[in-house]
This record gives sequence, C-alpha cells and structure tokens, in this order.
Amino acid sequence: MKKTLTFAILLFTFCIFLTACGDKCEHTYDNACDASCNDCGETREVSAHQWNDATCTTLKTCTVCKATEGEPLGHKPAEDDGDCCTDVLCTVCGAVTTPAKLEHIAHADDGDCTTPVTCTECGWLIIPAWEHNFAGDWKTDADGHWHVCQNTTEDMNCKVAGTKEAHNKGSDGKCTVCGYVVEVLPPHEHSYTVADYDDTHHYMRCACGQIDESTKVSHTGASDNDCTTDDKCTCGYTVTAAKDHVAGADDGNCETPIGCVNCEQDAKAGATSHHDADHDYLCDNAGCQVTVGNPPKDTNPGIDLPIDTN
Repeated sequence: MKKTLTFAILLFTFCIFLTACGDKCEHTYDNACDASCNDCGETREVSAHQWNDATCTTLKTCTVCKATEGEPLGHKPAEDDGDCCTDVLCTVCGAVTTPAKLEHIAHADDGDCTTPVTCTECGWLIIPAWEHNFAGDWKTDADGHWHVCQNTTEDMNCKVAGTKEAHNKGSDGKCTVCGYVVEVLPPHEHSYTVADYDDTHHYMRCACGQIDESTKVSHTGASDNDCTTDDKCTCGYTVTAAKDHVAGADDGNCETPIGCVNCEQDAKAGATSHHDADHDYLCDNAGCQVTVGNPPKDTNPGIDLPIDTN
C-alpha cells in the first residue's frame, strides 16, 4: 500500500513537470515563412513565399524570408561592334560583360603602304591603305634606276621599290635620266662647234653634250604682226606659233575689211564694190547691211541702174 502511494505521487509530479515544459518552449523556425517549430513541432499560420524574379546575377528570392531557389538568369551580351576598345554591355542590365582594352595593338609594319594596318586583337582598321608615292630621288645601280616609295608616317615607313628601268647612256657616258655614270669616257678638250637650243636659250655646245654657258642667249622672236605665221628666233626656235585670225566687229559695210583683234592683218577682206543684182537698190553682198540710196523704183529690171551710195 505504501509503495502504491509513492508511485502515484511520482506520476503526478512528472505530469506537472511536463505541463510546465510545454508552456515554456521558445519556438524556433528556419525562416519567416516556416510553419513548424524546430523544437516542438507546433505549427503556426504563415503566408506563402512572396517571390522576386531572378536577375542576371541573383537567384529568385522571397521578399519575406529571403529564401532562394533556381539559378541566376545570366547576362545577355550585346552584339560585339568589332572594336576591342569599346565595352560589350549586357542588353538586360547594362553591366559590362567584356571590358574594353586601353588601345588597339597594331600589326607589325610590313613595309608596304598599300597594306592596311589593323589591330591584332579585333582586326580594327588603324591605318588605311595608301597609294605608293614614287616622286623621290632616283636610286641607282649598274643595271638601272628606280624610285622608292616616299610614304612615311609615325606608324608606317613604306620601303617598296618601283620598277627598275635600264639606263640610257648619253654622249658623255652618263644616263640621260638619272645621271648615273654608265661609262667613264676618256677626258677630252671640249670644242663648242654645235649650235643648239632649248625652250629658253640658244647656245653652242660640244659634240659630247657639254654646253658653253658663256654663249647662252635668250630667244627673241621678231613679230611680223601676222597671226598666221610663226614668230621665230634667229636660231630657228619657234617663239610664238602661228594661229588663225580672230575677226573683230563688223561695221555693216561690205567694202570695209574686218581686222584681226590679235594682229594688224585683215581677218576678212572688203568687197571691191557694192552689188545690187535684184535691183532693189540695197547692196546684196553677203553680210552687208548698207542701204544703197532711195532713187525712184527701177521700172526696167533688166537694166542695173547705177547704185547711189550717198
């Protein structure tokens, strides 16, 4: 009997302890949207997740509990413009997906200005192709002469050679084009016995081509005041070439010659006299506008009356 009473007391005390523990449980949850206590399993009423959509770099996220799911969408790069010195941006968020380089890196100069210089990274045109400029001094060797392209910039130095041409040896043994000594001729005493001229002077020269500078005289062409004949220097050089007369103003009288505006000659000769074949008392020479008097009407058209020029 005594043992039964003791057990009953212990059982009552344990029940009281259990009741006290339940009242003191501090519920814990995984997040604000978790309905069940992690310690005692008691449930509560909560709202559903409020999701924000995923972005290029962030997951789908609940605005209440910050829970996440899925994967970020990832950037969508814009079309590359082919220039490595410009950023490539995301078409969704504008973030830089491929950063720009500080500057283009040019291909090594190949020594030919007709080859464009491009970037080794992106192929961007840095220096456009040029046309060769062969206007410099002659380069020579024993076989001929040629020009080298003169195009030069800070980034490019063209070294392309033009077509080699054979020398043209003159009477003095030098090339008449570039001056290269093709053949060394034995020295001789010049004899200035050949009369010659160029576009500005006449002079005497040696048969070897050497000019006697002291004999140089500028051309002079005496004018005969006639456009239709050459004006020549005494050496035979044509100072002014012949050309056609240019007629001046017509005074309307066929008997008056029309003078040339450039010289003292007549561009068109005058008629020897007026002519009236149709008996209308008007000169009918071509181009003549002179009225030939006002006498009585000719009653006999078969007889040409004298023309009154007064």
